[in-house]
Amino acid sequence: TPLLVDGKEVTAEKTFIPKKAAGYEELEFTFDASALKGTVTVVFEDLYEDEKKVATHSEITDRPQQIAFPSLKTTARDSETGTQKAKVSKTTKIIDTVCYEGVFPDEKFILKGKLYDRATGKPLLVNGSEVTSELEVVPENSNGIVEVEFVFDSTGLEGKEVTVFEYAYTPDDELIVSHEDLTDDYQTITFDKKPELPPDTPKTGDSTKPLAIMIVMLAAVIAGGIVLAYRRRKLK
Repeated sequence: TPLLVDGKEVTAEKTFIPKKAAGYEELEFTFDASALKGTVTVVFEDLYEDEKKVATHSEITDRPQQIAFPSLKTTARDSETGTQKAKVSKTTKIIDTVCYEGVFPDEKFILKGKLYDRATGKPLLVNGSEVTSELEVVPENSNGIVEVEFVFDSTGLEGKEVTVFEYAYTPDDELIVSHEDLTDDYQTITFDKKPELPPDTPKTGDSTKPLAIMIVMLAAVIAGGIVLAYRRRKLK
């Protein structure tokens, strides 16, 4: 069916006088495509002479006639918990489920993912390097789902929020579409905070409280010995 934008068909028209029997002309379509994410459109052309249709090109499956408006949606989860909550580990694995729409079947594209620090909006650095992942995709249909995995050492990330960004590129490294949204909770993994110790729990290396406890126990033993000796004397 004809594409409708704001309830109207998207059309273009051009009048020309051919100088030769064979040649080409360019026709421009200008419209608001912001609502077309995830769709594929096809251009149909009709040629008129003196208001009489003399030729047409209207093949819905013709790839050169098609224009795609691809989109990406992602949902990240920790492989261990299966949720957006994760524990720090030397081998953390985040699985990002990527739903793509409006791509050309059988045309390869490359998904490149990167982790971002949600608080700073900058790429997450682990041992001075960005955390990235890459996956080649050859879609069977215009829409589909794939998984991108990130494996890294999350030691020291307690309490941090990490957001996954995804980018789709052509094999020639031309950006097709991206999904970059720091506010998207489904793209974000939150690492557990360090457990807080009770106020009276001795810290590692703190000998003050154990020493105090030992002194109290020793005093109790000595006091018990004095009482016992006194009672023995009294019995005599």
